[in-house]
Amino acid sequence: MGPRTQEFGKYDNEPSKYIRQLSGIHQRSNQPWQCDVAYERFLGPEVFFQPEIYTSDYLTPLPEVVDQCIQVRDGPSLLSVGRIR
Repeated sequence: MGPRTQEFGKYDNEPSKYIRQLSGIHQRSNQPWQCDVAYERFLGPEVFFQPEIYTSDYLTPLPEVVDQCIQVRDGPSLLSVGRIR
């Protein structure tokens, strides 16, 4: 059983522990809204590294795209990771 299959199993076996329910009031319509976030919690980041799990239109993982961009560029490159506050 692969890691992704194990994640699906955790969510299926204990949905109350892993599935988050978000709700709020829409800013323009003032109508209440509600959304369940389940498998997306772990599939979202996976799409960057294995885009084929979402669509066959994009098959190149993010690390390869970044590497290709750096190698094509002429001149110095600066890569930064983090956030600005």
